[in-house]
Amino acid sequence: MKTARRSIGAGLVAVGLVATFSASACRDIVSGDSVDVIAELCGTLDACYEGKFECDALEEEANEGSQDNLTNFLFEFGSRRCTLDSCAGSLSCLDHPLFCELGEADCTADEDCCQWSEGLSACREGVEGSTCCGLDGALCDGTEDCCDSECISGRCGGETCRFIDDLCRWGVECCSGRCEDNGSGQRFCVEKLCSDPGERCKSADECCGESGTEIGCFPDESGELICKVPTTCADFAQACDPNDAASCCEGECAFAIGTGLAVCISSDPGECKPVGFDCAADADCCQDAICALAVGQSFCQPKPTETCGKAGDDCSGGEDCCSSICTAGACVQATGSTCDELFGLCHSPFVVGTVITADCEESQDPCVQEVVNASPFCRCTAWDTLCVADYVACDQP
Repeated sequence: MKTARRSIGAGLVAVGLVATFSASACRDIVSGDSVDVIAELCGTLDACYEGKFECDALEEEANEGSQDNLTNFLFEFGSRRCTLDSCAGSLSCLDHPLFCELGEADCTADEDCCQWSEGLSACREGVEGSTCCGLDGALCDGTEDCCDSECISGRCGGETCRFIDDLCRWGVECCSGRCEDNGSGQRFCVEKLCSDPGERCKSADECCGESGTEIGCFPDESGELICKVPTTCADFAQACDPNDAASCCEGECAFAIGTGLAVCISSDPGECKPVGFDCAADADCCQDAICALAVGQSFCQPKPTETCGKAGDDCSGGEDCCSSICTAGACVQATGSTCDELFGLCHSPFVVGTVITADCEESQDPCVQEVVNASPFCRCTAWDTLCVADYVACDQP
């Protein structure tokens, strides 16, 4: 079992650690053959999380680890998943079998448990001490592997979320809570490589939040840099500090489950809700958001396009509506209650489009039936890229 760590001392040189590496291979990993990888990581972690990690223990773990784990870590060092450019990025370097344990193991912090940055594991206190366990969505062999739920069909709590690199629409669909565009126009689940409000940072770029939000990297009362909103108060739907009652100009600072961020909302329950908050209909969400089903629960999410109509808006066809459903000249709420009333929405399941209604020939395709039965979104909202991907996976196993 790994012992509680951490500080990361000098003395572990890349070329000395991996005798099988050629000089050119080392240069591909770090800038120079004599770069002390563990010392570099130690320096960043110590600057960000002073006192939390012991260098000697981390160096010992690296020395005692298997050659394969060590080689794999050195190749991963400096990648997006393990970067010294940010506090959260350096912390994620420790989510590697060289420094953490897979499966049930003794622990003192979440970082002792592999896959914590993917939202799949945690360190929980039990009768016989603290051990690593699987969060909902993690793979499991039995219920004893899971922190909070039963092992259902090989996953804690069942298939409740998507893994890293899976296609996603919103962060709430991912076990990690993070869904980002990789530059291709498609969104994928990614590890938590940013710092939430109150967590340590080196620059504003590494603070969690959508582009344009007010959250930044500022000194706290002790002078340490943390992600927080500026000293001026935040407006409605802007990022805020849940530990600071004055961080919102009006209303209150609340946690949005659908985004994993804290933002300012109105204290009046009748006011609209910003992206990430639960809803029952489009009318519950602010003008730039719709109520969309995600992982069995409805959340306010950004409109698919800026100009599409919400439920109740006038329309001449499905293309005018965010739900792709226009009935009797008005956009229809895509909650599932009206799906059986729709007809004439047909197209190939290999392409993105409207929902495929029951009167269409395509609806008799066993793979179409499998997709719509598994996904209320594909059945009632739209046939998007994830529906197509699920259909292809079924049609061409």
